[in-house]
Amino acid sequence: MRIEDKEIRQIEFRLNYGIGSIEFNMTEDEVVRVLGNPIEKEIREEEEMVFMHYADLSIYLHPDDNFLTVHPHKLLLGENLLIMDVTTEEDAINYINEYHLLQNIPIHVDYELDLDKMLFFSNLGLTIWLEDSVVNDISIEPINSNEEE
Repeated sequence: MRIEDKEIRQIEFRLNYGIGSIEFNMTEDEVVRVLGNPIEKEIREEEEMVFMHYADLSIYLHPDDNFLTVHPHKLLLGENLLIMDVTTEEDAINYINEYHLLQNIPIHVDYELDLDKMLFFSNLGLTIWLEDSVVNDISIEPINSNEEE
């Protein structure tokens, strides 16, 4: 599958920074300036979160904690491409292991939940969900965003 340079720049994972031109510390207004208005926007006051849905990704803003999480449909990890509903569990784990080696950080799965299956890698800020051994959701966030202060 050939991916254009412009698309690569928009889906490239940048450790503890963001994806493409989206930074983890952006506000809602800054996201709109970069991506335009979302297809759908949802405000959940009880969770104090704003959900912005675009064609190829969703952004969940955590305004009280000053960070956002990104749920891309595609994520470039080094030379490998994770694609929702396409990438198998085995390939995803191989890609993540290769990325750990490329970044010279230890390979570590923090926890695994069977939701069908969820794998969380805190040293990448990466969570993948699997259904029937295929990636069905990808989430990236800044490292340590889940830790209590």
